[in-house]
Amino acid sequence: MRQIINAIWDALETREKQLQKKDKDIVFDKTKYDVFKKDFEDLYNYIKNNYMKKKVSALDRHKVAAIMIVTLLKNNVITYKNMPDKYVFIGNEMIATELALNWMCQSLNEILKSKANDTEIDAYFMPDAFACDTPYFEIFCRNLYFAQRDYELNPLDIAEKLFLLEYITISKNNINPALLYE
Repeated sequence: MRQIINAIWDALETREKQLQKKDKDIVFDKTKYDVFKKDFEDLYNYIKNNYMKKKVSALDRHKVAAIMIVTLLKNNVITYKNMPDKYVFIGNEMIATELALNWMCQSLNEILKSKANDTEIDAYFMPDAFACDTPYFEIFCRNLYFAQRDYELNPLDIAEKLFLLEYITISKNNINPALLYE
């Protein structure tokens, strides 16, 4: 688990440096690593021990990605200095989701390779919204913001949405979902 946590943190640091070149008001609070690590491990173990069958040795990539999102958002590791009051900063949600999807994509590609499937997934397919021109990625991130602000973030619900995005993606790439059954 430490390897996953360190990979998330390293990816976050790399992404923050890229964003800092464009906007100096984006701030990554590196002092939150220990609390992030503890929260990640606690949530991972809580889900594994309370919602999974005893024979499950490790959580699937959708749940791990959801835990990434929830713990990064809970700890507010990315902030924006000088944000005008009339605006809402969803950069945390966007960066957390981007990192989670990238991690899921890498994990999926490793599984596909181990199953002798030559297809490589570059990114997850995001459906078009029916009622507006807003990209689905932004809708997903905005909903994370409102869920955290007005309700509670549910990692199992987020994991289900991530699973569905992956299912759509593998279907669009003509990969039989049965190939991924474990």
